[in-house]
Amino acid sequence: MPLGFRQDHIPDQDLILYVDAELSLWRRVGLRKHLDACPQCRARYSEMRAAMTGLSAAILAEDTVDGSAGAERRLRARISEIPPQRALPLQLARITAVLAIALSLVGAALALRTRRAETAGLSMPNRLLTPGASSPVTREMVCSASEDDQSAAITASLAITVFNYYGIRNPESRAYEVDYLITPALGGAKDVRNLWPQPYTRGVWNSRVKDALEDRLRELVCAGGIELEQAQRDIANDWIAAYKKYFQTEAPLPEHRAFVKDRAWE
Repeated sequence: MPLGFRQDHIPDQDLILYVDAELSLWRRVGLRKHLDACPQCRARYSEMRAAMTGLSAAILAEDTVDGSAGAERRLRARISEIPPQRALPLQLARITAVLAIALSLVGAALALRTRRAETAGLSMPNRLLTPGASSPVTREMVCSASEDDQSAAITASLAITVFNYYGIRNPESRAYEVDYLITPALGGAKDVRNLWPQPYTRGVWNSRVKDALEDRLRELVCAGGIELEQAQRDIANDWIAAYKKYFQTEAPLPEHRAFVKDRAWE
C-alpha cells in the first residue's frame, strides 16, 4: 500500500494540501509518484485543483469582493459539484471540509490584499494563485544543469493566462516579467501556480532584484551552504524577506537595481 494511503488512494485532505503547496518536498515527490500511477487519484486531483483555482480567479476578476462569507459560499458550491471518489469516515469528511473552507477564507483575504496592492506593482504574488511549484529534482541535478537547462521560456499563451488570473487584461509592454516564483535554476516547475506578473523595473522590489536573489540562492545550494529544499521554501514563502536574509540588507543593493538577466513581457 503506497505511502500509507487508505485503500491505495490519496485522502482528500492531502490532495488539498498538495494543491495549495503545503506539503513537504519529500511528501510532494511521493504524492506525485502516486498520482502518476493512479488514474482515479489523478482525476480527483484535477477536479479539486480546478475548483480551487477557479474560485481564486473569480475572486480576483470581480470588481467588488463580498468578503469571507461570499468566498465560503462559492467554495461550498464548487465542492458540492465534485462527485465523491469514495466514502470517507464522518470525522475525516468534516476535517476535509473545514480545511477547504479555511483555505478559501485565507485565499479571499490574500486576494483582497493583492487587489489593493495592484497599483504597487505586484512585487509579491498572491499566495492562493501562486503558491510555487517545484519538480522532483536533487541538488546534483540542479547544480549540473547548463544555462539552457535552467531557462524555461514562458509562451505567450501561458503568460496571458497568468495575466488573466491576476485581473490584468491589457498588460503594458515591458512593464512586467511573467516570473517564476521558484526559478527553474532551483527546480521550479513550469506551472501556472509557479508564475506571476512581477514588475520589471518599477518599484523597489522588482524582477531584477529577485533575479539577483535567484543566482545567490543557487550559488549557496551548489556550494553546500543551504539545502535545496530550504532555498525553494524561502523564495516561495517570501522572496523579499529571503533577499534581506541572504544579502543582509534592508534594501536592494545598488548593483541589483540594474541587474539584467531575464526579458520583460512585450
